[in-house]
Amino acid sequence: MSDKGDRVYEHAEKSGGLTKRQKLRRHCAKWWWAHLIVLLAITALVICLIIFVAVPKIAQQRVDGADLTIQGIILSQAQSENFTMAINSTLRADDSIHAVIDPFEGVMFLEDWEPQTPFARLQFPQTTSASQSAINLTQFVDILDMNAFTVFNTWVLVNETLRVSVEGDTHLKVNGISRKYPVHFKKVVELKGLNNFNGTTVPESRVQLTPDENGDNFFGTVAIPNVSLLTFDIGNTTFINYLQGEDIGRVFVDNMVVRPGINNFTMHANISQTPILQVIQQRPFCEDGVLPMQLRGENVINNGQVLTYYRDSLGSTNQSVDIDVGDDLAELGLTITCSDTRRAELPLVS
Repeated sequence: MSDKGDRVYEHAEKSGGLTKRQKLRRHCAKWWWAHLIVLLAITALVICLIIFVAVPKIAQQRVDGADLTIQGIILSQAQSENFTMAINSTLRADDSIHAVIDPFEGVMFLEDWEPQTPFARLQFPQTTSASQSAINLTQFVDILDMNAFTVFNTWVLVNETLRVSVEGDTHLKVNGISRKYPVHFKKVVELKGLNNFNGTTVPESRVQLTPDENGDNFFGTVAIPNVSLLTFDIGNTTFINYLQGEDIGRVFVDNMVVRPGINNFTMHANISQTPILQVIQQRPFCEDGVLPMQLRGENVINNGQVLTYYRDSLGSTNQSVDIDVGDDLAELGLTITCSDTRRAELPLVS
C-alpha cells in the first residue's frame, strides 16, 4: 500500500510544475502566428517610417546642403519683353547618398528686395548626386515682371555685390528606392556687381570744332570695366553728358556689349563747347586739362526696340569719368590759360 502511494507522489512531483522554458515553448507553439503578425506589423511600421519620414527628410537635407556656384551669366539677344539667358554653374553636394534630382522649373529673383518678385522663369536640367555637377543652360526667357527686372539690372549696376535666388519644387530619387520624394530647391548666390562702372576711362579722345554731318564734335574710345561674371548685350546707348551738374550734350556708344573684364568701345558725342571752354579755364582744371564728366543713361535701343530695363537702370545714377580735354585742345593748337573769373571770356590763344 505504501509503495503505491510513493509512486503516485513521485509522478505528481515530476509533473506538477513546468519550467519557464517549457512554458515559453508551449506558448510559442500555440501562439507563433500571433507573434509573426506582430513582427511583420512592426517591420512594416519601421519601413514606412523610413520611406515616408526619414528618407524624405534626408532628401530635403541633401538638397539644402548642396552649394550652387555660378561661373557666368550671359544676357543676350535682348528685346523689349524678353531675352536669352545662359547660365554656367556648378552644384556641389555630399555624394555619400546616390540620388537624382528631377528637371524642374525655377524662378529667379533678388533675395534682398522685397517682395522678392521673380523676373525670370528657367527650366533646370536633371542633376545627379555627384560631388560636383555642372548645371549649364541656355534659354529664351520672357520677363515675368518688368519692374523686378529693372531693379535687378539697377542693383547689378550700382552695387559691389548682390544676392540672387533660384527657387523651385522638384523630386529626388534615391538609388535603391523606387519612390520619388518631393523637395524644395532654393539657392541664394552672391554675385559681384558692376560697381557703377567705377574706373571707366577715356584713353583716347578728339575734339572737332566743326561738327560732322551727324552733329558730332567729340570722338574717342571709352574703356569700361566689368568686374562681375555677367555679360550684357545692351545695344545702342545714349548718355546725357554732365559737367559740373550742367547738361552739355549727348554721348553715344553703339553696339554696347559689356563682358567681364575691360570693354573698349568707340564713342561719339554732340557736346556744347562753350561750357567746356569756360570750365577748363578754372583751377584746378586749367592746370592739367582734365575735366570730371558724369554720364547718365538716357536711352537704349537694341534691334530697333527700346529696352526700358537697361535705359532706366543706366539712368538711375551717374557714372563718373575724367577726360583730358586739355590735350584735345592742344591738338587743335589752342593753349589753356587759367582765369580767376568763373565765367570769364575765353583767353584761349592759338
